[in-house]
Amino acid sequence: MEYGSGYRLAVAQQLIRSCLILTGTLALAGCGSSDVKDQPGSPADLCIDTMRRAFPEADFDITKATAKATGLAETEAVVEATREDAAPSAVINTEVAASCRFDHNVLVDFHWTKSPIR
Repeated sequence: MEYGSGYRLAVAQQLIRSCLILTGTLALAGCGSSDVKDQPGSPADLCIDTMRRAFPEADFDITKATAKATGLAETEAVVEATREDAAPSAVINTEVAASCRFDHNVLVDFHWTKSPIR
């Protein structure tokens, strides 16, 4: 069975419409609100932000924040802080520290090196 040029044109138009809808949908998928900062910061600043987000009820006073390159595209940031909002106790540490590892300025590892909770 042979199809006419009108049928091929209709199929091509449908394919183009489908591609345009898919492209528009994918473009709009990235337009939603997110909790990621739009403005880039230094790795140390990003680590401070991550530390504060990881333990939002604490009031950290940053005492030291450093960042060093560990490879061509890798950076390690170390942040040290004290907690001014809590008295020393058996449960809460007043001195805290965190380490962040970035690859191409994307956070790939975060961990407490001095936990806010004992």
